[in-house]
Amino acid sequence: MAQTTEECRDVSKILEDTWNALNAADISYAVLRNYDDLQSGDDTDDIDILVSPDNATRLKAALEERDYLLVPDIHPHTFAVTLDRRHCQFIKLDIVDRLVFGRRSVIPFPGRYEHELLQRRISRDEFYVPSPED
Repeated sequence: MAQTTEECRDVSKILEDTWNALNAADISYAVLRNYDDLQSGDDTDDIDILVSPDNATRLKAALEERDYLLVPDIHPHTFAVTLDRRHCQFIKLDIVDRLVFGRRSVIPFPGRYEHELLQRRISRDEFYVPSPED
């Protein structure tokens, strides 16, 4: 259900709702870094998420139902953006379906590391992160 412009939304509530939606849709994902900042409520520029390419359709539907706008960028990046009206700031998810190195140049990691990382992911309260070995 879409929110009206009069309703205020809080970053922590928005993210909690986002993680709950991804988990309920059985989407295989992991927040790649700065997850301590998410739990403490500190501001982040964007939230880097690795998602299984098999879950792309369900991910898109789950995010659009929560008022995210999906904006394709240089592959493999897609950004999902929503507005925290209470604090007048955007929440931006940087979603990738493969791990790459570098800012705009794409140097993929060899093999099936993404799949293995998602299989080994661990729960960090309401969202998933890479296991310590990753």
